[in-house]
Amino acid sequence: MFDMRTYLSVSKFGSIKYLYYLCTNFNQINIKEMGLINQHALKESAKQKKDNHYLNKLNIINIRGTITFDEWKESGRFIGRDTFTDENPKENLHVDCTDIVEYYGCVHIQVLKGGEFYIEPTKSSKSLDEVEEMLWNNEYEKFWG
Repeated sequence: MFDMRTYLSVSKFGSIKYLYYLCTNFNQINIKEMGLINQHALKESAKQKKDNHYLNKLNIINIRGTITFDEWKESGRFIGRDTFTDENPKENLHVDCTDIVEYYGCVHIQVLKGGEFYIEPTKSSKSLDEVEEMLWNNEYEKFWG
């Protein structure tokens, strides 16, 4: 299996953008076999309007191959529902969702009208900290493939 961290550390190109070019033009990498962090780096680099600071931090973590809970938690950024659905048209959101908090790995928590933080019916709370811990525990093993 292809390891993007190795690619980035030895590549003379050394960029996610170049890797994205390879993936899309030569179909050399099975995206589904990549971890969530690699997938997120590809998704962010393909955007028309990139957040370069966010992408650079994501690339550093990707190359390093580890992330702490605190680093991951700090990566959360609020995105409006409309913006999120434009970027993720296949995502099924709760009817009362107003915003999304997206983290490294393209994992997210929905913010509902009543101030509840929601992952799924059995995983929700008024406390963002509680829901972040639930999400971390469910998704961490998928970060590196």
